Parts: sequence; C-alpha cells; structure tokens
Amino acid sequence: ATASYDAATQTWSFPLAAAHVSPGGQVELWVQAEDQAGNTSAWQRRQARVGGGGPDILGPSRVMIQGTQLLVAKRQEDGRLAAAAPFKLKGVAYSPVDPGETIGSLAAARQHLRESRYKEDFELMQQMGANAIKTYADMGTDLTAIKILNEAYQRNLMVLVMLDIDTAQVTSVVDAYKNHPALLGWLIGNEWNLNRFYRGLTIEQGAAEVERIAQLIHQLDPNHPVASSLGFSRDHLPMPNPLNVAEWPGLYQVFVDILTKASSVDWWGLNAYRGSSLDPLFVTWTRLSAFAGAPKPLFFSEFGTDSWNHQSWQLDEALQADTDTALWDEIHRQLSAADPNHQCVGGFAFEWNDEWWKAPGGSLLAQEPGGFPLSYPVFGASGQVVGQWLGHPDGYSNEEHYGLLDINRGMKQTFHVMREAFSLGWVKQDPVRLEIHSRGFESGGPTVFLKRGMVMARGGAPLSVLTVNRATGLLRRQDGFDVWESAATECPRLQQFVATECRPGDVLLLGVANTANNLTRAETRPCLDALQRLGSHQADQIAFQIPWAMISEISPKGGEGMNLAEAVGQSRTDVARVQAEIFLDADRDGLTDNVDPDNDNDGVSDAAERTRGSDVLDPSS
Repeated sequence: ATASYDAATQTWSFPLAAAHVSPGGQVELWVQAEDQAGNTSAWQRRQARVGGGGPDILGPSRVMIQGTQLLVAKRQEDGRLAAAAPFKLKGVAYSPVDPGETIGSLAAARQHLRESRYKEDFELMQQMGANAIKTYADMGTDLTAIKILNEAYQRNLMVLVMLDIDTAQVTSVVDAYKNHPALLGWLIGNEWNLNRFYRGLTIEQGAAEVERIAQLIHQLDPNHPVASSLGFSRDHLPMPNPLNVAEWPGLYQVFVDILTKASSVDWWGLNAYRGSSLDPLFVTWTRLSAFAGAPKPLFFSEFGTDSWNHQSWQLDEALQADTDTALWDEIHRQLSAADPNHQCVGGFAFEWNDEWWKAPGGSLLAQEPGGFPLSYPVFGASGQVVGQWLGHPDGYSNEEHYGLLDINRGMKQTFHVMREAFSLGWVKQDPVRLEIHSRGFESGGPTVFLKRGMVMARGGAPLSVLTVNRATGLLRRQDGFDVWESAATECPRLQQFVATECRPGDVLLLGVANTANNLTRAETRPCLDALQRLGSHQADQIAFQIPWAMISEISPKGGEGMNLAEAVGQSRTDVARVQAEIFLDADRDGLTDNVDPDNDNDGVSDAAERTRGSDVLDPSS
C-alpha cells in the first residue's frame, strides 16, 4: 500500500484490510520512502500497534523540556498537534488498591492499575481540575493498558508512567506507549535514592542505572522527556544556609552527585514531606541543580499529608485540606509555566484514594491509624534542642489516610478545596505566619526561622537575614553578616544590602544570636543605621551574647522598611521571639491577594476567569 504523510499533523496514513488485523494487535510493515525528487530510502522493518478506533490511533503528543518549562503539544482528536505551550502540572499520584488487597511487588502494583476503577477515577480527576496522573507501575503492554490510556486522554489527563530499571520491561513498555497521545513522559523509579530500586544498590550504582535507562528511553522515544524521582529523609533537614553548598553536609552533596551522574534525566521529581511548607526546597533546588552543571526543572512527585491527627487521635480532614492547599499554593506561585525564571513545573498530590494495606500489622479489611513518626529535633550549636522539624503537622505519617478520597471514593474535604485550588485565578488568601526564635548564648545559640510553624532555616552568623519573596511567600535568599569580628567591613556591606538588594514588598527576617557587638560604637554604627532604616527601635540594645530579632517589610520605594515585630533579650539565657502574619501579593501590584480581585494582573477578574474557564495570560490552562 502507498502511504501519505501529513507534515502539519506529523502523521502517516495508509489503507489496510480490516480482516488482517484486530484492535490491540501488532502488524509488521516493510517501509520504503520516496521524496518528490524520486529519491528512495532503503527498506526498513517497522512494527505498529493497531488501534481500537480510540485515541491510541491518533499519534503521540509532543512533550519536551525547554529551559525551566515543560512544553506540551497536545495531539487533538482530529489528529493534529496543538501548538506547544507551557504545562502547569496539576497532578495526582495514583495507586488504587481495594480493601483486602496489598502491594508486595511491581507486578502487584501493575495488576491493581489494570483492575482499578479507572473510568470512575478519571472522571472525578477531571472534575477536580487535575491534568496529570503519576503511576507507580506500568499497566502492561496489551489492549487493557491502551484502554486505560485512552480513558485518560478522553478525560484530558496526561500520564507520567513509572518504570523500573529492567531493560526488557522498559523496552516493551516504551514501545507500547510511546505513540499514545495521553503519554506525558517517563519516570524512572520512585524515591530510589531511599529504596535503592529494592535491589540493595549503592547510590552510585543507582544513579548509573538511571542514566543507562534514561539513555535507552531517549533512543526509543524522542517525543517525551525522562524524569526520575528522589526522596528527602531526616538527613535532609534545613541547613544553616540553604543557599551555601559549602555548609551542606555530605548527604546533601549526594543530590549534586546524582544529578551529575544521571545527566540524561530531563527533569527531576522530589517526594517531599515537610509539614505545611516546602520552604526552602525551591531555592535549595536552584542552587543544587546549578552545581550539578545544568539547571533542571523540578516537580514534586509527591506532596501532601494524611487525614488522621495523631495528636488528637481522630480524623482531621480540615487539617489535611489546609495543609494540602498551603503546599499547593507554594508550588502554584513558583510555576515555571507562568514565569520561566522559576524552575518548578508543578506537582502530584499524594494520593488519590486511601489504601488500607499500609499500616504495619494492621488488617487489609479495615482502615487503621498507623505508620511512623516524622518529627526530629533541631539542635543548636551547643547540642541543645532549639526546635522541632515536622514532616507533617502532627509529626506523624498515618499511611492509610493520605487519600483525597476515601477507599470507597467518598470525597474528603481536601478533594473539594483542591478542586478550587486547581482552578483558574486561584491563590490561597490566608496570611502566612513567620516567626523568629533567636537564642542567647546559654539558650542554645542559633537563630531559628519558622514558617507556618515549621523550621525553615537556621542562622549561624552573628546577624542572619532571610529574605522572603512577597509574591510567593518563599525564601529568596539567606545572608549572614559577621558583626562580631569583622564589623568594620561587614557593617558597610549590610548597609549596601539594605540599600540595593531588598525588593519592594519583600519581608526580612533578622536575628542576632549568641555573638554580636554593641552597635552604638563608631565601628558598628553603620550596622545600627542599616537596622534602624529597616524600622528597628531596639537595635541599639544589641549586646554580646544577648539575642535580638526583627521582622521588617520593605517599603514600596525600597531601601527602607517597616517594623512588623521586634524583640531583644535581657540576658544570655533569654530567647527573643517575634512573629508576624503577612498577606502575599502574587502580582506585586501593591494589593495583597486577600483584597485583590485580579491576582494575575491581566485585566480580567479571577472570578470571571473561573466562570468562563479561561485565562487571558494562559489560554491553554
């Protein structure tokens, strides 16, 4: 048969007798191409899957990483490719397991996907406003798998398929799915740096395997990017300065080593559980990936919390809903689709539905509390406990209660609020609580900075300054000024910082811990002038081993600030504590989000965009 090529849709068409094939089957073709000048190619052997009349016959969507953005050219129902546009990844992690069932292997996870209530689930995902699914296994390579992908396409969902490092399995799955329009891309492993692909590999061996599989996938499928997922553990707590690699311990350096060795991975996922704030992971990733040689986009392959409150020992859907939306708000404000200066593509809420098999020692036929604590002490310079790092608001991971839905698909509160959060024109309008605990010499030493009650960073220099971006509520930078031994040079640097580095509207968190000079001396007077320019009324009381803390908002003109909260200790044993609640300003127009009807500043109200389902700045959404 003679085939014709449509350059606009990048598709071939040719007649084939229906009696010779069946939907889902394979056909073997020998292909020779001839151009208009009469030049012919050599005969080439090709295999193709025969569609069932569904979306699988349309051809692949084109997905690519360009800079910090994930671009998607969606394959339309008429076979044409839409124009490539930045993709706002609003996903859910999908691991459907029914009562009485468990997951003991990759094969079991695959079977649960194949037997799942995917039609019902995908319809609900579409209602919620999700546009992507992350799986924890492939769906096989037969017609059942294609039907699942077809259903995802019909519900406007794109699928990120997780793969293991078995060469034969990877090859067969990639060949089976690569031409399906619902495919978003490939994900090698799930937090494999923690589970080592369940093969006892070293980190170095695991990274080498990821690189090998990534290269293989690129050879098999040039139309979709390759991702890999890493996990954060207790070893990756907030460092004294998340921007300074020199201050990171060895386990943070491991991430740089992984990214360097697995350089064929196009974008990276993080499974991150850090209470109600992901800070400072965004800015940490920016520095980390830059040190690996080539900044790569970030997405959160898992984020969220469970609905069982381990402290009150009862269901707490409100806490789950508030936490999930707080985390999504941080992700949402960092989306590279809206601002290519950001590196975050989006994330997958963990997880779609509750699973009853996960509580240690529990019944497969009942939902129970159970899991593991995720709360670790934060230590000061002298070994004292100066705070708590919480992986969840209650400090505990209750493994059977993470779902946006319960196991019977009943909607929890978080489903409803995430449906709103995934809609157009949404930002979380609640204020963000910022705190500083600056400790005197005999109270542990460091300054601890908190956001929504979670430890965000620690200050190690005599004067530590955190800059919070008013548009995103996220840590933008952390600076230290040695006003003890190097005041003659550091105080002018502080003046320069206040005058030139602070953006209008940004919020500064400043703390002096156990060592500082009296700032009223001639040598330190520039420091006092700088702090008073930020609104301080008590900086002249700073003294050796006496703590001080202040939160200041930079004025619209810049270079000066308004004092939001300030405290100074009276002795070496004191802790200077301050806190302030701030409303964010997503578009930096001077109107905070809680009173701004147009938070993306595109001239159309957020309410109107939600009503009509379109966004002037982002029509593809």
